[in-house]
Amino acid sequence: MRSALYHRLHWLWPVLARPAVARALRWLGWGLFAGWLIFAALVVVLRYVVLPKVADYQSEIEQAASRAVGQPVKIGKIEAR
Repeated sequence: MRSALYHRLHWLWPVLARPAVARALRWLGWGLFAGWLIFAALVVVLRYVVLPKVADYQSEIEQAASRAVGQPVKIGKIEAR
C-alpha cells in the first residue's frame, strides 16, 4: 500500500521541497493556527463576557423577535449557561 502510494505521488516531493512552496505552506499553517486562536478567543469572550449579561438585553431581544415574527413577543426569563 505504501509503495503504491509513493509511486503515485513521487512527483510531489520535489515540488514540496522548493523553497517558495515550503514557505507558502509554512505561512498557510501559521495562518490556520492564528485563525484557530482567534476563533477560540471569540468563543471564550462569548462564553464569559457576553452570555452572562444576556438578561440585560431582554427588552431588545423581545423587540427584535417581535419585529421578526410580526406578533408581540414576551420573554418571561432569559439566562445563559
